[in-house]
Amino acid sequence: MVDITFVCLSKSKKNQEFCVAGKIIHTDGSIGQWIRPVNKFGSIDERDCLYADKSQATSLDVITATFIRGVPQKFQTENYLIDSEKYWVKRRDYDFNIPALNKLCDQPQTLWTNNHESGGGIKDQVSPAEAANIKESLYFIYVGDITIYTSRWQNEKVKVRGEFVYNGDTYNLKITDLFWLNYYEDKELGKHPLNGRYLTISLALETFGDFHYKLIAEMM
Repeated sequence: MVDITFVCLSKSKKNQEFCVAGKIIHTDGSIGQWIRPVNKFGSIDERDCLYADKSQATSLDVITATFIRGVPQKFQTENYLIDSEKYWVKRRDYDFNIPALNKLCDQPQTLWTNNHESGGGIKDQVSPAEAANIKESLYFIYVGDITIYTSRWQNEKVKVRGEFVYNGDTYNLKITDLFWLNYYEDKELGKHPLNGRYLTISLALETFGDFHYKLIAEMM
């Protein structure tokens, strides 16, 4: 077992549980690799991400958690099994300013492969054959602006997507960030332009309709 400190860059919806991910912070303050805490079922539930005072871990918390071992699954090489018997420890809030957030940014040329898209998305799919050659599933990027599209089918929860340009490519991806799902639940449906944002982009392990999907797991 080992204690690892990381800054939380995503706590998003994964079915009825959470997908938590962040970047390791070394003792000298430098930023390390991505880490995705998972329990033995491959996700995180409410009890897993509790502090001793029973409060919940949230994005931009700097957290120390106890991990048992790495448990990579296909391209999700960042997965590490947590010790579910131990509380997480909040060290501090990560600085919410441009220089500090820029230190966390990745600079991929593209968001994985851009050869497939769903009926409602743009460049939002990756085929299993393409995924077999992918070695990471998380990126933290900055985009100059993003347009949010919200829709609803009958009495279901609101569906939220984000459209943005990154390195000259336009993407339209599903948003799983809990804050924004709740925020837009009672807002007017339609188009909502926003100024520059930092995004955590995740590539889902599960396939739907024979494709893996790119997701906006966090928007800040």
